[in-house]
Amino acid sequence: MTAPWDFSDLRAVFINCTLKRSPELSHTGGLIDISRSIMDKHGVTVDVIRAVDHDIATGVWPDMTEHGWDSDEWPALYQRVLAADIGRALGCGAYLSALRRTAVGAFRVAEAVPLDELERSGAGPGRQRLLPVDALVRSLQPFAAGLEEAAHFRHGRVIPVAAAGPDPVAVYAPGGRFLGVAEPAPGGGLAPLRLMAERDEIP
Repeated sequence: MTAPWDFSDLRAVFINCTLKRSPELSHTGGLIDISRSIMDKHGVTVDVIRAVDHDIATGVWPDMTEHGWDSDEWPALYQRVLAADIGRALGCGAYLSALRRTAVGAFRVAEAVPLDELERSGAGPGRQRLLPVDALVRSLQPFAAGLEEAAHFRHGRVIPVAAAGPDPVAVYAPGGRFLGVAEPAPGGGLAPLRLMAERDEIP
């Protein structure tokens, strides 16, 4: 019997989050198979990703290799998910042949300077085009430390403050120099999370 509808221009992705590796039987996989058979009957292109079979790094960033992990298969898998999402949003199928990141947080590719252009411009002019290091933490609440607080922080000690908020803060010394990032300490105050080395401290 011919199905009354044709969805051959649609694409669906199932992510099976079972803890059992292939080819072990997965009850979640059985439920996916039922849904998949319905979609197959109506011409939907179905892709199934069994997450435990892949080297997916845990974390909150799209590519955890940029944050200390040796490998992460998620960026490649995400292309398959994105193709299905785009197709659903447009009401049609989608095929993704390439994926190009155009922004990371507040930093956009259109505002970037190619490395070879920096090299051609020379050290002086090239350095002037670099963003200050605290541009990376401008989304954080700034904390203006006093002289004693800055000394505590630079030596890895907790800054004793009466009421620290729940989120990390960007710590600045008197005069506006960026010192690093602090996080709320369990016993109160702000504990160093990342410290910026001063020029005379670098070997």
